[in-house]
Amino acid sequence: MIKTKQLLNANVVGSKTRLDSLINPGKEPQSLGNISNAKNKISIGVADLLRTLNGLIPDDIIGTNEQVDGVNESDLVKTDGKKIFYVPTGKNKLYVANIARNANSIIGEFKFGFKVEDMYITKDSIIIMGSKNKNGYLQILDRNTLDSKHTIEMDASIEGHRMVGKNLFLVGKKVYTQKGKDLRPVIFKDGIEERTAYQDIFYFVEEEKNLITLLLTVNTETFATSTSAYLGRFYEHIYMNGDSFFMLEQDYNTENVKIFASRILKFQVNKENSELTYKGMGIVDGFPLNQYSMDEYDGYLRIVTTETYNNKVTNRLHILEENPKSDIMEIVETLEKGIGKTGESVRSVRFAKTLVYITTFMNKRYDPVYTIDISDVYNPKFLSATEEDGYNTYLHAWGENHLIGIGIAGNFSNINEGIKISAYKTATSLSKPIDRLEINNYGTDYSEVITNPKSLLISNDKNIIGFPVTNGSDSSFMLYNIDFAGKKVITKQTELSFKGAKIDRGIYVNGLIYALTNKGINCYDIDKKKVVDTISLH
Repeated sequence: MIKTKQLLNANVVGSKTRLDSLINPGKEPQSLGNISNAKNKISIGVADLLRTLNGLIPDDIIGTNEQVDGVNESDLVKTDGKKIFYVPTGKNKLYVANIARNANSIIGEFKFGFKVEDMYITKDSIIIMGSKNKNGYLQILDRNTLDSKHTIEMDASIEGHRMVGKNLFLVGKKVYTQKGKDLRPVIFKDGIEERTAYQDIFYFVEEEKNLITLLLTVNTETFATSTSAYLGRFYEHIYMNGDSFFMLEQDYNTENVKIFASRILKFQVNKENSELTYKGMGIVDGFPLNQYSMDEYDGYLRIVTTETYNNKVTNRLHILEENPKSDIMEIVETLEKGIGKTGESVRSVRFAKTLVYITTFMNKRYDPVYTIDISDVYNPKFLSATEEDGYNTYLHAWGENHLIGIGIAGNFSNINEGIKISAYKTATSLSKPIDRLEINNYGTDYSEVITNPKSLLISNDKNIIGFPVTNGSDSSFMLYNIDFAGKKVITKQTELSFKGAKIDRGIYVNGLIYALTNKGINCYDIDKKKVVDTISLH
């Protein structure tokens, strides 16, 4: 939806005739599958037992590693402190484990009739995210009874989503392969068709298109929905905080005749009405690495990009602000010089209020980690640059002026070069990290944490980090202590091993680490420093 502002970038489609004239179906057939109106069914065998479980959320939980506090991200495992909900990788099953009062037993196993990706939980519901015939599909279950409450199917694939409070925000993409009677995006709520209104469909450039991006908001309590759609290229990254929602696409920058630029759309989050309101659009040179390359603070959007053009690599830090009168996001400042040596591209980014940490890398070189002060948005300043072998793929701020980096240990951009954890004191001129630990079993160790921060268990308060490591068909969950006041910052606490199984995640509940695989769950007591129970999965 668009309200109050003068539109200088976005244009309203407004009618069937206008939409038909703008859409030019792609030449290559790209079927997105057939929409099914049938409600999905699941098997429930222990609903009576689940009704007796207390749904209160205890304070002592470390779950999904999320970018922004208060903005939930989906994952394979969720917990309320009394139960663990787990969908193992590659299985269309939900396991429910009772962990209340050290019961530690599987009390339910549920099969789904669609491809399950991950999930969210709320105080009342479990929201299962996935796909059916290549269409986005989600099912909302009652968390106590596991009765199916609602389903939604989209005629688009799901590309990303976030959850704030009761509201779920989804981004979908659709390819038009042929003209039709009604080209508006459609969803099926419990089998009932709903289409996006023409006045809620927009475009930015006067040209024919065969791609459309759908924004869907779901109030998971009332099941009210809101949709809008945007013609053009697919939006490849999203960033969200409690107040704003951003999505970003690769775009053409015709002014400079470059093809590596980013179009950024900003939306205001209306939590009460469960809506996203379009606020503005801006274009910057380069393209971000991932969602961690974006952050909004004090009204300014900060974004780090890399541009490769004519064999030249340029890394930039852009700072933008919203124009209060029109839908233009204006560039306040761009820092271009000094981010990376010649040929180096951005490998990880982390914002921490008025600081930004950036890792750059090129094969056979050291990894510089830059600390940049952006408290003055018109005059960003470099504070330090720390170099070491390898490079970070994930950065995590650890209090004031401290940083943990996780990434590749070697210098050849090879995932089999080993895994490293580094500790940095960022506000100093130290040329090396203050501590470093490597995991390298002759180049055979691999961890999903290299590419997916959600697989990381991390807590500044409890001074621990943990993540799964795979070696052939076996895997281990590695747990480390972090102490920046100690003689050695990074120390290994334990290694929970599984034979013939891949560990998906580790979570913390009331002093226990639960390491989860599709074969079982190991329960490790941090104080006793030993495995105290094992839960088998069948």
